[in-house]
Amino acid sequence: MKRLFFGLIALAVVAGLSSCRGHEPGARSSFVTSLVSRKLDLTPEQRAKFEAAQTAFEDARKAGAAERAKDLEVVKQQILSDKLDASVARSLIKAREAKIEASFDAVFAKVADFHASLTAEQKKEASEMLEKFADKWK
Repeated sequence: MKRLFFGLIALAVVAGLSSCRGHEPGARSSFVTSLVSRKLDLTPEQRAKFEAAQTAFEDARKAGAAERAKDLEVVKQQILSDKLDASVARSLIKAREAKIEASFDAVFAKVADFHASLTAEQKKEASEMLEKFADKWK
């Protein structure tokens, strides 16, 4: 279950990043929704569940925007410093992990609901799509 969850995440991210549909997250999200809906031949109910999962991802991304901007400033300061500080890097990583953990339950619930609505054939097609995208990124 966890493997498929991360596979679906990777599918959404890779499809979104490789789409060349603009740099706006909303444009990438629309492209991914269209692509997945078409490739998996989603029913309207399945598409609604997929969109709910995407919305949960987007909400989590938006919730961390201000913190990411602050983290970027810390990284810039580290780059400009004479010596990199491992404790600063570790604290950024731990903070990022905490943010992911905080949003995990809400996002995972939506992904699990979408996953439960898929047929065995759709799951197989999703897995094959993921393999194709993974091959492109090797």
